[in-house]
Amino acid sequence: LIGLTQCWSLSQTWEGNDFFNNFWFWDENTNGPDPTHGYVYYANQQEAFDWGLVSINGNGSVKIGCDCWSVSTGSGRGSVRITSYGTWDYGLFIADLDHMPEGCGTWPAWWLVGPDWPNGGEIDIIEGVNNNVY
Repeated sequence: LIGLTQCWSLSQTWEGNDFFNNFWFWDENTNGPDPTHGYVYYANQQEAFDWGLVSINGNGSVKIGCDCWSVSTGSGRGSVRITSYGTWDYGLFIADLDHMPEGCGTWPAWWLVGPDWPNGGEIDIIEGVNNNVY
């Protein structure tokens, strides 16, 4: 076990007020509608903060969510899709989650994708649909 601890070193930590500086937000006006054809409207960064879809609370915890308070119309329920600015060829990726959405209509996901997604495939670290039980 001692030898294994020398193989990895922490290269980045994304948390608190700096968390969202590491990501770009999908913007339907720039990037187009959901590429997976879901009934969702991906809010851009300004909309996401203004509508309360993303926030950083007093203890530095980051919230990423969807519109769960209004009736969906148009292209779908307001939600957030973010992509990191960074890229990696390999690594150990860790998320410390206080809460994971569950229930009918939810689809929380954390994917690793290549530069030619979806043609290059993806690695699904988290992908829960509707009422999955784990």
